[in-house]
Parts: sequence; C-alpha cells; structure tokens
Amino acid sequence: MALLLLLGCGSHPEEPARGSRRCTLRISARGIYVDGNSTTRAGAVASCKRSAGAMVVLEDNAPQDEWKEIEVELRREGIAIYMRGSVGHRECDDNPLAKACM
Repeated sequence: MALLLLLGCGSHPEEPARGSRRCTLRISARGIYVDGNSTTRAGAVASCKRSAGAMVVLEDNAPQDEWKEIEVELRREGIAIYMRGSVGHRECDDNPLAKACM
C-alpha cells in the first residue's frame, strides 16, 4: 500500500512547465521573429509554448493571412496572446495594448 502511495495510482501525464516570461512574437513583411530571432511559423509556436504567453507585435505591413494562421496555432496550443501594433478592427476593450488604445 505504501508503495502505491509513493508511486501513485496510475499515470498522470503532466504538461511541460511554462516559463514566467512572455515571448515576443513580431510579424512583418520581412518575416516572423521570436525574441528578435528569425523563425518559421512552427518555430514561433514551439518557442512561445515554453513561455507564459506571446506578446504579439504586428507591424503595419504584416501580412494578415500569416497572422491569422499563427493565431489559430497559438490558440490550439493554449498559448495566451497579448497584442501590440496594428490589429485591424478590434476594439480597445478587447485589445487594450494596441497602439491606438495606449
């Protein structure tokens, strides 16, 4: 009995611990960058998954279709999204960190 308590009563997979800081995900016409390093969409999601969330910076020339694809993947992975920069038609209530709302 003590052995069962020590080992647990079954397998409980744990999610990997996330860091305490947010990654900075920048999207522009030049590409995708995480914490200043050029990366792919998959690389950006993997990097931000290890953090406390993604601070997303959309430059004025950021391709909206690229952002939409990354947004879907971030949400699928349960990564918190915080926005900065041009965000289309979102209201300040939904996105208080947007440039126009600060």
